[in-house]
Amino acid sequence: MSYLTLSQRLEEQLASASPGDLVPSENELARHHNVNRLTARAALQELERRHLVRRIQGRGTFVSRRLDYRISTEGPASFTDIVRLAGGNPSTTTDKLLVRPATAAERRSLALAPRAHVVELQRRRWLDDEPVGVGTSVLPAALVPGLRDKLGSGGSLYHVLAEEYDLRPRRAWFRCEVSAAPEEVASQLKLRGRPDLFHNCGRLESERLRIPVEINDGWLRTDLFNVVIEVGDFK
Repeated sequence: MSYLTLSQRLEEQLASASPGDLVPSENELARHHNVNRLTARAALQELERRHLVRRIQGRGTFVSRRLDYRISTEGPASFTDIVRLAGGNPSTTTDKLLVRPATAAERRSLALAPRAHVVELQRRRWLDDEPVGVGTSVLPAALVPGLRDKLGSGGSLYHVLAEEYDLRPRRAWFRCEVSAAPEEVASQLKLRGRPDLFHNCGRLESERLRIPVEINDGWLRTDLFNVVIEVGDFK
């Protein structure tokens, strides 16, 4: 039996399993399906490549839980809201918040005057206390005075912009692609090597003021999320 045949059999069996269920070990699979251990290992690696299982060193292999991360014109622009709508338990921590002069590129993207300042915010995303993403946001400092106090250590930036500053943020544009993780990002997310991650960037504008309010750049794990882009009416 080839490893692909075995992986297909296992995929059919896992269809009725629940996220977090323990998957038989390489040795157990080899004995049960009368294959050698290398074939069993390759089959599990294939299932991991398909994001159907997660292999955790020292603990075993488990059925994956992968949430749909939905991006749409009418849907929320907040990581917290998107993940909660998908059934997850998200949280965010702030690693760095500083005020600095805007770069030339930032001035163009945010329509800022010369010598304008911005707030740079670096945050880490979590799902059930596991790191799943990192991101950097840059905002015009004049629009968000006192952001550090209003945001706290783990508040939703989107909600603060909407509720504390009445900016009513909405997506102006968004881009997402799969790329190899930079070493620094992989380290922050405690990942081995440089696995593929979703790399996204975008800009929010104020629906009330009709001006840009944020540019952002971030990374999200592909093994725990499936990014779904929805445009138009699917009804």
